[in-house]
Amino acid sequence: MQLREGNRQTRLNTALEVSAARDRAFDPVYMGSDAETWIKGLQGSAELFEGEQIVFDLLMSRQWHNLQNVIYAAENDAINNDLLENWVLPAYRQTFSSPGGEKWFAKNKAVLPASTIKYLKLTVG
Repeated sequence: MQLREGNRQTRLNTALEVSAARDRAFDPVYMGSDAETWIKGLQGSAELFEGEQIVFDLLMSRQWHNLQNVIYAAENDAINNDLLENWVLPAYRQTFSSPGGEKWFAKNKAVLPASTIKYLKLTVG
């Protein structure tokens, strides 16, 4: 009984950390110019200036890294698969399948782990 309770507590703590990590991954987006760059970058309709492109690429990389951590937690049974499938992946699919997300993904696909790509079901590039 204590072992089961310990596992349940570990999963709860991990789920809370996943939520906090997702929030932290977006922290820079909450600041004026980074928020504008994020939106402009996701829309993909306007060319980003060099500095904006760097910021957008870093924000997208931060999102990707956070996604990999969540998938790792799910693969090691630290979080419930429902959390991954019903909350985390839909949000990331939306980000990475946006016009700007598709451009970023196509540009970086060669260096991104296939194991993460399969979870997103992305076929861009």
